[in-house]
Amino acid sequence: MSGGKNKPKVGDRLRVWWWDYVNHTNTLLSDAKPARCWTEGRLMRETGEYIVLASSLYVDENGEPEGKDICGDYTVIIRGGIEKIEQLK
Repeated sequence: MSGGKNKPKVGDRLRVWWWDYVNHTNTLLSDAKPARCWTEGRLMRETGEYIVLASSLYVDENGEPEGKDICGDYTVIIRGGIEKIEQLK
C-alpha cells in the first residue's frame, strides 16, 4: 500500500484515492474513461488482489458488531486502481 510510512492494518481508518471502473453506454468515445474517487472507511480485509473498506457496520445494543461475519456497508477496491492511501486518525 502506498501513501504512508506505516503499512495500514485491519481496523485502521483510511482514505483511499482510487480509479473506479465505469461502463459507458450510448456515449461519445471522449467520455469513456474511469472515474477518480476517494473512499473513507475502516480497513476490514486485505488480500493480494483487493482491499475492503467498511463505511458502516451494523451493531448490537452494546454498539459492537455481532458474530464473525460482520454485517455492514463495504467498498471493495482492486489494488491496480489504487492511487494513494492515507491513514486517518
